[in-house]
Amino acid sequence: VLAYALRQNSTLEDLSIRRNHITDNGARELIDALRDNQTISSLLLESEDISESLLDEIERLTRRNTRPNRRFCTIS
Repeated sequence: VLAYALRQNSTLEDLSIRRNHITDNGARELIDALRDNQTISSLLLESEDISESLLDEIERLTRRNTRPNRRFCTIS
């Protein structure tokens, strides 16, 4: 559901998806959605079970949409 909504989004810039028990499968869906999304520039992930390589890709895609002087992705 979230991935579909992100693909359709054209206004949301900030998103917090903390403590949603996202695994690598969910991260792959998120990555696919972020490839289509041109507006998410701030993404907060916390306490997720996502591999480092997928986190790196999420960070890269989020950074792509970031305006100057803005944080792009927080992962803890």
